[in-house]
Amino acid sequence: MYFLEPESRKDQRIYNCLFKVDFNTQKLYHSFTFLHWSLIEQIVDEETYIENVEEETFEKLIYCILPGGNTILHILAEDKDQETILKIFSESHKNGEVKYHIPFTPNFEGLTPLHIIK
Repeated sequence: MYFLEPESRKDQRIYNCLFKVDFNTQKLYHSFTFLHWSLIEQIVDEETYIENVEEETFEKLIYCILPGGNTILHILAEDKDQETILKIFSESHKNGEVKYHIPFTPNFEGLTPLHIIK
């Protein structure tokens, strides 16, 4: 797992936010699940397409904050996948109205998807 040894990481700002430890149940809560992570990888690898993702899952995908403070837009920008990024925006803003607000935030390196894709 990404944060098993936090002292070895230089940037630990997400550590306290990423994990919420309930010592009574021994469960961890994240802003994403393996399903979300896997689905993002499938979209990047073009094994599935954003149009095929159910609306509820789509909404959760765009709000996932992944390790390093990245979002699905950061991952797609690294892959230079402008077409899928445009599809995400068009799915979020259908028929002239905002259906979902897309978080356009910098990651822990201070980079937005626009910095990465250029």
